[in-house]
Amino acid sequence: MRRLDVDFAPRRRPVLAIGIWLAVCAIATVVPGVALWHGVERREAAMSRLASAEAESSRLQSAIRARSAQASTQTPPRYARDAVAVMRAAGFPMQSVLRSIETVNVEGVRVMGIDAGAARGTAELTLEFDDDRLLMQYLDALNAGEGIETWSLVRADLTGAKKTAVLRMAAAR
Repeated sequence: MRRLDVDFAPRRRPVLAIGIWLAVCAIATVVPGVALWHGVERREAAMSRLASAEAESSRLQSAIRARSAQASTQTPPRYARDAVAVMRAAGFPMQSVLRSIETVNVEGVRVMGIDAGAARGTAELTLEFDDDRLLMQYLDALNAGEGIETWSLVRADLTGAKKTAVLRMAAAR
């Protein structure tokens, strides 16, 4: 038997595999760390914006409170009530009230008087009528074409020779 001279090669170390493994582990550690760091920075920026918004809100609320306190201590000018009354009278739809009364004609119902309280925002119509049905027909005719009932029966006097009724129209505010 002859002697074999075998030379065994030294064992290879998987350097490349270990290097790749270390690189993957480093990336897997660094990427979440960077994301966490950016998240913390965004949270701090949001908290800073929230604090400045709260400070601005409290400053504005205190300014509003100061102005309302100042306004409540001021006495309104002497003409304030008169100005409000003039504005209400100017906003009262007198032309539409008169137009609706003029356009409705029911035999047996007569208009006796019109009391327009523009400052109150109402108009009262005093009527004389012959029959209850005719009065209700007149009231329905006044409210015809309106989205809501603007005229309503306030009172009706059925005693005596003359039957009278009062209708009221409240202007929309």
